Amino acid sequence: MHKNLVGSFFGSAKKMLRVDDQIHVTHKTAPPYDLWDLVGLGSGNSLICIECADFKRSWFKM
Repeated sequence: MHKNLVGSFFGSAKKMLRVDDQIHVTHKTAPPYDLWDLVGLGSGNSLICIECADFKRSWFKM
């Protein structure tokens, strides 16, 4: 159900992107989240993963 939600989000968000725009997604990488295949979901919506990076909590003020 969540995987379908993310896939639908990619499809909707893609329609609002300009040529050089980006979509940033933060998610957990432990099971079961690692099974969501976000790169594949994006690819299925004609999106390209340009980078995967670790989340840096220090980038956000708490």
